[in-house]
Amino acid sequence: MADNAYIRSLDGIRASDAFKQATIAKMLAAAQNAAASAGPAAKYDAPTLAVAHPNRRRNLRIGMGVAACLVVAVVALFATPLLRGGLGGAAVQNSAPAAQSTGEAMVDAADNAAPEAAMAAPNGSTATGGAEADGDASMPTSITAAEPEDAGGLPQLTVEENFGGMGFEGYMAYDIGDLVSANPWTPDANLTTLPVFTNTAPAVFLGVLGSSADADAMVAQAEAAASALGFTPLESTLHFPTESDREAYLQRMGAPMPEDAFYGVTLSTTGGTIAVGPDGLATIDLEPPVALPAGYSFTHHSTSYAQAQETLAYLSETYAELVGMQQPVQNISGGDYNIYAQRGFDLGLYEGAGDLTDQILAYHFNRISFYNDDNNALFIIRRWRTDLSEKLGDYPIITPEEAQDLLVAGHYITTVPEAMPGAEYIAKVELVYRTESAAEVFMPYYRFYVEIDRAEMGMVPLEGGLKTYGAYYVPAVAGEYIANMPLWDGSFN
Repeated sequence: MADNAYIRSLDGIRASDAFKQATIAKMLAAAQNAAASAGPAAKYDAPTLAVAHPNRRRNLRIGMGVAACLVVAVVALFATPLLRGGLGGAAVQNSAPAAQSTGEAMVDAADNAAPEAAMAAPNGSTATGGAEADGDASMPTSITAAEPEDAGGLPQLTVEENFGGMGFEGYMAYDIGDLVSANPWTPDANLTTLPVFTNTAPAVFLGVLGSSADADAMVAQAEAAASALGFTPLESTLHFPTESDREAYLQRMGAPMPEDAFYGVTLSTTGGTIAVGPDGLATIDLEPPVALPAGYSFTHHSTSYAQAQETLAYLSETYAELVGMQQPVQNISGGDYNIYAQRGFDLGLYEGAGDLTDQILAYHFNRISFYNDDNNALFIIRRWRTDLSEKLGDYPIITPEEAQDLLVAGHYITTVPEAMPGAEYIAKVELVYRTESAAEVFMPYYRFYVEIDRAEMGMVPLEGGLKTYGAYYVPAVAGEYIANMPLWDGSFN
């Protein structure tokens, strides 16, 4: 019998009976295959199902083992918030030393997770949060040696087309103008090159692994965040892999886990818990949540755009030391709807100092986000500052028009289980960096929002004029620097 959670989730997206039956059958088959696997890694192959917080990216993610395929999911689910992601593994506790007096160490962070995505727990579970993009789809990239005469001395980039087990990236709106963000890039931006960076802390199936040599720096980062918030540190916990983690890693990766492997630190304070991972993401879990003063609206679905601006201005000023930016720019993003026609926004800031390239990088890698609970109180803050120290170079990029030509010709990557229907269905394009934690490099893409036909995917049409826009990605780096320009072949995941 299928897990009731699977059935409830499929009911929630208004899937047809045929679609539901086929999906459940594949989940059961994957579960049986996973159960038949031997060794400690088998548990990481079992089907998992997670749903986004209703005010965050509205994706159903169905994680399946290698044997599972063609599982289709959709956006706009309601579920218990999965924002309180933690660190697992073996723990070592220490009394916390005195807090630092400034928040400067806080901003020496590294962001390798999808925007606003929750930190993956080392036990193989995942938690998804709101995401500008990107976030819910794992699209790792890697680099290979290049012939200098072929790539102008720059390493070639290889785009991996295996997304792994997941649903598709889609957004529901009445009109494409409903989808908003403060992305500093515009179609008329006069950019000819953009930098590409090595991800200094790529994730594996167990989560983001770092080095225990960096433990002190992570503790200092957590303490700096506590100081910026006026909290007193109480106790720090260091998270190391367990023996079963090491066995699973060996079986899955074919090589021993590094001896100094390390998951991160958790600092308990008088105002809540602060978790810092090797990717530098600091997640602050406020205990108790902080109610905003009367007059500010901070809700999942009843806060207007104008009210969100006022609330974000208050949060920016109140937490200015934690924000730590020269020119914070409001980023009110989202604006998509759920199946009940309820609209929501995500509230964040990014560093606006510097030229356009600096701002584009900061929009993805130097930012902060604020999250409300069901009682409209602030309960989680996340601060990203990605380590971009390992720059591969400034790569020539193509224009949006050239990218559209590639899209129409089938040279794209997507999690949408439907071929790009045609140029006339393209509603919007923006330039983004894919920031998944599994990526080996951070490189720019053009993301096209394309209106898709739900009936073609076996899904019940939406009522009231709501449309579904799927995300299709084309590498923004010029083709001569891409070792394997993607060509969609009709497969999904």
